[in-house]
Amino acid sequence: MRQKRLPRSSPAPLLAALLLVSMTGCAGDPTTTSPGAAPVYSVTNPPPTLEAPPVPGMAGQGLLDWLLVGKQLVLPGLTTKVLGGREELRFAPGSLSLLTLVTIHEADPNKVLFQLGPHGILFGTPVTLNISYKGTNADPSSPNFDGSVPELLWLNPQGVWEAVPGTNDTVNRIYTAKLAHFSTYTLAKANPGNAEW
Repeated sequence: MRQKRLPRSSPAPLLAALLLVSMTGCAGDPTTTSPGAAPVYSVTNPPPTLEAPPVPGMAGQGLLDWLLVGKQLVLPGLTTKVLGGREELRFAPGSLSLLTLVTIHEADPNKVLFQLGPHGILFGTPVTLNISYKGTNADPSSPNFDGSVPELLWLNPQGVWEAVPGTNDTVNRIYTAKLAHFSTYTLAKANPGNAEW
């Protein structure tokens, strides 16, 4: 069985927009469809990503310099774990039909914004993604805790962030989701207040 890929758009406009927003901040409230509706996030209106305090001596990579934090060959038919940064991927038999080099890139070690590759690959059996949000503003034991609740989003080919259903382990500070494909993801603040942007 051949692995299918999602349509891939050029990452340059996305990365340029994310860099611009990260340097200038947001220019207003998130776009909404009606008063009280959930915000619609896009390339030009990104979600408020969970963040941790900067690690002394560890500069952010910048959004145009994705840092490789995990890389591993995954054989089809085997249960395999791939680790990188805050992310852990668990492949079950049936997830892949071909030998695949899996990669995890992070935009910044202090933000929960990452790319999983190969970009757009689809899975026969969902891949389990576990994300640690220890030390972020969603971690009650963190000094920068602001009451945030984590929500996983993926960036679709049209440049719109979509929610990915998952579960939140508040004791271990781990968010878990089943992925049908790889793309760019962020663990963001669910229904953030307007004060954030």
